[in-house]
Amino acid sequence: MGIRARTVIASIVVVLLVSGGTAVAVVATVGTWVYSVARSQAQDQFLQEARRIQQADLLAPRQITASPDMTIVVDGHITRLGSAKSADLTPGVTSTNHTDLQVLRRTRGLYRILFGTQVTLRGPPGSNGVQVQLYSVRPLLGVHDKIVSVIKVVAICLLVGVLLGALVALWLSRYIVRPLQRIDRAAARASDGDITVRLGPQGAPELERLVQSFNGLMDTHEHSLQQSHRFAADVSHELRTPLAALLPAGEVLQEESASMSPDAREAAGLLNGEIQNLARLVEDLIEISRHDSGQVVLSLETTDLVELTNDVLDHRGWLDDVRVSAQPHVIAQVDRRRIELVIANLVGNAVRHGRPPIAIDLASTPSDTVIEVTNAGEPIPPQVQDRLFDRFYKVETARTRTQGSGLGLALTLENVRAHHGRIGVHSDESATTFRVTLPNSPKRQGN
Repeated sequence: MGIRARTVIASIVVVLLVSGGTAVAVVATVGTWVYSVARSQAQDQFLQEARRIQQADLLAPRQITASPDMTIVVDGHITRLGSAKSADLTPGVTSTNHTDLQVLRRTRGLYRILFGTQVTLRGPPGSNGVQVQLYSVRPLLGVHDKIVSVIKVVAICLLVGVLLGALVALWLSRYIVRPLQRIDRAAARASDGDITVRLGPQGAPELERLVQSFNGLMDTHEHSLQQSHRFAADVSHELRTPLAALLPAGEVLQEESASMSPDAREAAGLLNGEIQNLARLVEDLIEISRHDSGQVVLSLETTDLVELTNDVLDHRGWLDDVRVSAQPHVIAQVDRRRIELVIANLVGNAVRHGRPPIAIDLASTPSDTVIEVTNAGEPIPPQVQDRLFDRFYKVETARTRTQGSGLGLALTLENVRAHHGRIGVHSDESATTFRVTLPNSPKRQGN
């Protein structure tokens, strides 16, 4: 889960906890207040009616005029049944020591209250009056609707708060994540080999130290890489002078090997082979140095890739080992010498490390020219495929002295990139295929 998602979720949780707690407290407080007000209003209404009955000039209880919901009890007998039923008039209710107009309140269900009181009516002359108990079960009108309305308002406010919190969290996370995304893209470019990438101000002071560290790291890396490239180029050029003397000497030894003793002949052959390997290594290093320093300039010309491929195979003696599958002519604008090296390196790699049948497929579309080299050798493991084009990388260390310097595929990659193309490898149990795609685009007119 990313920073943005975590920020939004955390913000929503905080808003829910704070606003939810506040909402519960508000609903509880308002609900209690509404209930209390409604109960007081119902009690006042009941008490007013009881006073009216007490103040009436009545000579007998049966002459009482009261609202239909009023239950009247005289001397323990119900003389009139209203909303308070017999089941409501339990001993605990009727045995209460009533005082005139002292109101008894008992809950009877949700938002319903049983009210009870006693009044003394004027009796016959010479008597102390008649004690009458009045009971009524009355609903607390409007309480439910008001509480529901409060809950709706609180729920809407809570929803708005959550949405606002999520929007603020999104904005804040964007403010935080966007500089990190720029840094991530810059790091990706650096990992792809772009040593010129640098980061500008990111807006957040907290990120400035990270930006400075990244730029400092890239400066150090660029300087070290330039030093390494310069060292490799200088060594390669310095080796050219002794090689210029060693190559003719090796050729002389090779020519005179027939007159040598067997041991001397073997030593001469070994020496001449190592001189040739060293010469190829030096030339490859010099070529790599040109790519690293940006000194490679393409010499584009209209080239028939079928003819070029056949020339490469013929020159290296691979015509009988490699099958070419193509249209009669595959024309492309390429640097002939560099594409010749690409084909030679890929086919040479297949000949040395793969197994027959080995095939080259050439094809051209309106947008691309495709070169595929396929062999039936052992599949290349995925972890090895990721490093095949690294410099000096060899699949088997045992091949170090006999199978080249490890720069062939690296130079192939550089020459394909110089044409703004791409190269990839696919390997499974059936075959291993290297695929080169060169775009038919005017942007290839330079490196």
